[in-house]
Formats: sequence, C-alpha cells, structure tokens
Amino acid sequence: MAPPSKRSRKDDQEINFYSNPVIIPNVELKWKVSDCSFGLKYSDILTFEHLKWKMGIQKYQNAHGNLGPNMSGYHFYLQYLPNVENEKAWMCQVNGKYSIVDCKDRNIKHTFDISSSNMLFGNCPHKTITTALNNKCVTLEQLPVLDIYFMEIEMKFDVVFYDFNTSFQNYTNIVLSIPDHTAFHFNREVLSSHSKKLYKLLNHEKPTKQIIPLEDIDCKKMCLLLATMCPIPIQIDENNNCILSELAENFDMPALTLKCKEYAKNPKNVKKIDDQRVKADFVPNPIFRNDESLDWMIDIKEWDGSIRYNVPMLTDGIAWKLGVAIKDKFLKLELSISSLPSNVTNDNWLCKFNATFRLTNPIDKTQHVKKVEPSLCLSSSNTKLNIENFVHWDPSSPDFVKTTLLMIKLNMDYRFYNFSSKTSENMNTEINIKGGSVFHFSREILCNNSEFFYNKFYKEEHNGCGIVIDLDTLGLDSYYFSQFLATMCPVELAISEGNYNRLMGYAFHLKVPSLMSKCEIFLMNYAGTHIGTKIALAETYDSEKLMKSCLESFKSSASLKKFVNSPRFENLNDSTKLRIYRCFVSLS
Repeated sequence: MAPPSKRSRKDDQEINFYSNPVIIPNVELKWKVSDCSFGLKYSDILTFEHLKWKMGIQKYQNAHGNLGPNMSGYHFYLQYLPNVENEKAWMCQVNGKYSIVDCKDRNIKHTFDISSSNMLFGNCPHKTITTALNNKCVTLEQLPVLDIYFMEIEMKFDVVFYDFNTSFQNYTNIVLSIPDHTAFHFNREVLSSHSKKLYKLLNHEKPTKQIIPLEDIDCKKMCLLLATMCPIPIQIDENNNCILSELAENFDMPALTLKCKEYAKNPKNVKKIDDQRVKADFVPNPIFRNDESLDWMIDIKEWDGSIRYNVPMLTDGIAWKLGVAIKDKFLKLELSISSLPSNVTNDNWLCKFNATFRLTNPIDKTQHVKKVEPSLCLSSSNTKLNIENFVHWDPSSPDFVKTTLLMIKLNMDYRFYNFSSKTSENMNTEINIKGGSVFHFSREILCNNSEFFYNKFYKEEHNGCGIVIDLDTLGLDSYYFSQFLATMCPVELAISEGNYNRLMGYAFHLKVPSLMSKCEIFLMNYAGTHIGTKIALAETYDSEKLMKSCLESFKSSASLKKFVNSPRFENLNDSTKLRIYRCFVSLS
C-alpha cells in the first residue's frame, strides 16, 4: 500500500475525505540550545516537509526559588504552526520520543517518551511535553552543569493530523459553527450515521441548511468529537475518556458511548464511568448488546445423549437456540441462530459475540463456567457454534449427581451486522459481488474510507450519483466482504486471527488505509502468526510498517539465520531477501 498522502494547502482540492486524518511518520526536529538561564526560550521555526514547528525550553524553579545552577530541571514545549494563521479547526496527535544530546561528545544523555495522549489543538497549538519536577526531570545530578548551556534537543515522532478547516471536494458538505465562530467542515451523512441528535438536526429540522450552529461546545471538544468519526478515529484513553463519554451522551451517540464504556470496564484503566446497558435504537448497523442474559432450562428425562433443544429465546428479533448433547462422556453445547429480524432479507449478515456459559445442577447447586470468544462470526453459512468438552458427564461414575433438569445461563456481548436490506436512509447504495450477493451500505462511508470507492462513485461513470456498484469481476467472498464492511460501521468489527489475512487483502486492493493500518497493528502485536507469514504478508501488500517491525523482531544473527535456512525464506522475492541479508549483516 502506498504511504499516506502528505498534504499542503496548495493541493487541498486534490485530497479526498478518506485522507483525514493524514499520518506523517518519522518527523525529526533538532535544536541546539545555549544559554537558557532565564525564562522561556523558543527555537526558530523548524520545518519538516510542509509542517512548521517550534520547540521551547524553560528552566524549572526549585523549591527554594533558586534560578541558578541548582535548579530542579526543565520544561520542554512543542508547538505546531498551521499554514493559515487563524485556522483553529484542527487537531494533531504526536507520539514518539525526545532526546537530550551533549554537544561536546555527541552522547545522548537522556531519552524520554512523548505519549500518544499529547494532543495539540487549533486553539492551543503548544504542548508541555513533560513537567520537570518529580516527572523524569532533567536535574543537576543527571545533567552536568557544563552541559546545561550547550545541548541539542532531538525530537522524533509520528503525527496524526485531523484537519476540519477545509471543504474537500464532494465530501465536506456541511459546516458546523461553534460559539467562538470557528467553522468545522465535515460530512453530513457521516455525522448522521453516528449521532441521533445530529441526524435529527441535519435531516429533519434543517435539512437544506449548509451551516449548522452548535451551542455549549468549544474547539477542543469539537475536534475530539469529529475525530471519533474519521476513518482512523482517535483512540480512547484515560485522558479523553470522560470528555468523549460526555460528548457521546450530549450528542446521543450509542456507538461512541459503547466504546467509552468498554474502555472503562478494563480494570487497568483508572478512570471509571457508570456501566449501564446501552440500547442502540438509532444506529441500525450493527445491533449491539452488552451483558445480554438468557436463561434456559432443558429437560433431560430419559435422555440418550443425542442433541436436545429448548424453546428459542428472542433478543432484537434474533432467535437464539441452545442444544445439549453428550459426546465421549463430555457435555457438548450448541448455540445457534434459528431465525432473524424481519428486515434481514438475504444471506448477507454477520454476528460477532463473546459469551459466558454457566451450567447449574439444581440438585447439588454445583456450577460450571466457560468463556467463549470465537474467532469466526456466525453467518448465513455458519449459524451454529459448538462448545465441545464443556463439562465431564458420566452418569456411570459414582461421583455423578443425577438430575433431570439442566439450568444454563448465557451472558453475552454481540454485534449483529445486517447488509441485506436498506435499514436506514444512510444505506443508500448497493454493491453486487460474485454469486449474485447484494450488499446495502452507505455510499458516503465507503468513500470516506476508500479511494477505490471514491473513484467508483465520483470519478468514473457514476459521476457522484451512482446507486449500484458491480464488483463481480473482483472475486470477493460474501462472508469476508461482510466483515470488510463491518470494519467501517459505527461499532466496527475487530481484526482477529480468523480474518486478518483476507481483510488485509481487501484493504490493499480496495485502497482502505485505515483498515490496512489496523491489520498491521494487529499482526505486530499478535504472537500467534509465524514471523515468516508476517513477512510474506508485508511483501505481498507493500506494508513497510509491518516489514520493519518483523525485521526489528530478530534480536540476533542466529535467530535470523534460522529463518534464512527455512523454506519460508525461499518463497520471498529478491528485494525482501536483500533486506533480510542486510539485517543479518547488521546483527553479526
């Protein structure tokens, strides 16, 4: 996949909405500092390609008020300078590190991380990267007196830049104005697909108005809000979770509310919010539930061990059926979908879920619990999930407590994606693939994520008003194409071991950089895939990020030599082999 586009003010009209945000990797800034004894000192403007920055340093006063050589440390600052001075509708996320280099011997004295939570906003374009006191400070003991006045600061970081100032052709068809009169350009259909409040405002109250005033929101919150709806959305963390939860409630955004609640459930996260059930009565795709609870009682009188079912139970029009059987002296469970909501008119649907089964013997009250996180989704071609070896079940055993009734409780989180019919006004296009499968989806969201679909709708024969797209010649599989579309829904389908290979191929051929990035991140962190498979995927789909990560994972020439002597190495192309040989030489 080609690297993300580098944007400048002069080519704004050539940039599509799917390019928001723009990712600029490996920004490098260097600044030689001397005599920063008093006050805040800024560098001259530092330019990286078309980006303009300033770095700053300020001596931190110690507890005794002494500004001499016994000070406590330094503050470091990073400031972004937009090309148009008065523009405020932008947000910039930086993630990397900065180093302090001794100008005399060129040795790196200290290296500190720049957290991904460091955000720069149009109304506050500078950031204190670190505080000096009690936070990895640069103290007199760490940095000798002679070096204080002759140091070089090096910053290396990646930039994720969200720009809402400019009206990109065909995409940003609405302007949102906040109380300080800052104008944010965005897409009406994308806003409508995420927010119930904005859906009513944009389509019912003011359906033809192009400038919509919003109250009680500032520039920072507006940037964060819109960034959650971009193809590569802002990640929820402890610094923004409370703000995003508040915005999700104020703008009635069930998908964002769910993401914030799921983040807060993680015990590693220190900031909690109330964990109440979310009812997704607006965003029809997907239907999702958290902590759905179903209880079954199955009669097993005169049971020969063959599959036995109970009456299906309904949630959101989905009929769940549970069966039990005995296989090799183990109790086996079978969960299936026996009927679907009325608006599911053909086979193009998916159901992804996590479940916990709890079996209770009513005689002795013993319980058996099993958590299930299937890598494959339920679909029209796979409507059953089998849970083998749930619990040992041997009536002939002297320890067996006989019962004529099984009590089974199921708690699950599920996402039901329906692409078989036009479930809302946003599902305004049809996609035909091989085998006659027809998928309904949002034209705007497709173009928002994919250059391929942007060209199909706006640059080819459809000329911006196409309703049907024929992809029959691409040989797409309906099951995996459903998963591909699900990755672009408001509550997106996660990358997993069962789909990363196909989805990475779809991301490459259909030009979806946000999905490609998600697949790359999954593979870089997933230990279940062989390093040779990862390198082959990086080669096939032109993923420099994944290739670099794979090569850096070899820590010794011995481990790399073992891979070079394997059959997987022989299947690689010559340019990849050359990179691996160079890596081998550097490790030797």
